[in-house]
Amino acid sequence: MMGPEQVIHRTTFTHELDEEVGHYEMDSGLAQFLSAVAPFTGDEFFLQAVRALPAILGMTGANIVEFQPGALRGRIIAASRGGGKLVGDEYALSGSATQAIIDTDCIAIPEGAALRFPQDEMFQAEKPEAVLGVVLKSLAGIAIGALTCHDSTPLVEAAQLLQMLSLMAARVSAEVERRHRELALQHSMARLHTLTEHSGEVLYLYRLLPHPRLEYLNPAVEELTGYPPEAFLADTGLLKKVLHDEGELDKPVEAAPVLTQLTRFDGAERWVEHRLTPLLDGDGNLAAVSGSLHDVTDRVSTVQALELSKSYSQALLASMPDTLLRIDGSGGVLDYVPGEGIRGLKIDKADLIGRNIRDLLPAAIWVPMLRLAQSAVQIHETQVGHFDIQDEERNTVGYEVRCVPFRNLESLVILRDLTEQKWHDGDLERQRPRDEINFKGGRANRIPYDLTHREVAVLNLIAAGQADKQIAESLGISTYTVNKHVGNILGKMGAASRTEAGVRAIREKLAG
Repeated sequence: MMGPEQVIHRTTFTHELDEEVGHYEMDSGLAQFLSAVAPFTGDEFFLQAVRALPAILGMTGANIVEFQPGALRGRIIAASRGGGKLVGDEYALSGSATQAIIDTDCIAIPEGAALRFPQDEMFQAEKPEAVLGVVLKSLAGIAIGALTCHDSTPLVEAAQLLQMLSLMAARVSAEVERRHRELALQHSMARLHTLTEHSGEVLYLYRLLPHPRLEYLNPAVEELTGYPPEAFLADTGLLKKVLHDEGELDKPVEAAPVLTQLTRFDGAERWVEHRLTPLLDGDGNLAAVSGSLHDVTDRVSTVQALELSKSYSQALLASMPDTLLRIDGSGGVLDYVPGEGIRGLKIDKADLIGRNIRDLLPAAIWVPMLRLAQSAVQIHETQVGHFDIQDEERNTVGYEVRCVPFRNLESLVILRDLTEQKWHDGDLERQRPRDEINFKGGRANRIPYDLTHREVAVLNLIAAGQADKQIAESLGISTYTVNKHVGNILGKMGAASRTEAGVRAIREKLAG
């Protein structure tokens, strides 16, 4: 008889057995065990196992324990006490027989087991005299549990019984591993259910075979469409009706989301990103489609607003008579919008961006311009300056430079030709006496609203849909002059806008 401290490893089994009798008894015991548990899986398997093992081995009881790799506690799946029951109790592995099994793969303690493991919580009720234990391993060779049998009296043939138990352990290991896979799948499905049910996106599964039907739809669809999920499940075609890209469900292409619209229950339109993923059956046929709908209405509205703002800004800049530069702190040109009538300055947009105003403008301009720009950035206020230069014909040209702080060390520089503006303002003054002479002359065909011939010409071009810059080019005048004429026309006609003036001119046959 072995002492209480003796541990037998599997490598010694063949040396401890009588060949013929031992193999026969093991085969017979294994057959009995497999026959007893064959019809069962899951919890019922574990119950049958802990009932059959003691009877086959001639021992008092058995336990099946599971644990996670690296865990500090074990969980009793089933125990034979009380005729066999599912337990679920946890206990500390440290100082237990289970820990000894993990460390050595198997143990056989013919007597004194309770004394050997006084801290073993699993043995507190049984207080066994003898214990046999085998580690349960996964197919990957990872320890996932332990199978133990115990007896209230010392064992005589502990080695033979341990080898028989190790043969039975293979079947128990497979069932414990299957249990772990099922639990992992359940946890995964629970997490998936939580994610889908509480997702802000609409998630659905559209089954195509054997016949088209909507199989799943999460609750988010009601917030997006105004229809409850039950409405879509009852009416297979409703999803196609609300989506503007109908028909795609039958011919999905796994690609980037498609931007489309849907019509809500209340008639409102929403923009959505619609993603489709085809699902194939075992024969490679398209069996189903999984899809998601993500509400991007706010994003689309923002993009549209930005595009409108950009178009407006571009139109506004195109109509400006001033030259606009965006420069950095050293005078490097970052952007450029050309103006009109910049006399005395030769600026070519093709090679302007990336260069420095020191190389592009006369010192009489870039020195005060750079000084004003740096000052504007430092004090965060718009700075304005005026200066004169001579053009190629040695005529004095006056300029206004306005520097506006932009971002970081950048500034916007607005360059305006004051000389041209003054000249055109003078042209208006010169035109006024002529208009007054014509008015006082009492022409037979007096023009309505007291419009001048020039104003009638401008009004005709307004009615033709031309912008100020186009009118200036058509009449050979500056946009400043056009602006003045347009203002006079609106005032004389009492029109709120140039559009109203143009429409009235056509209706009253002032333009044709």
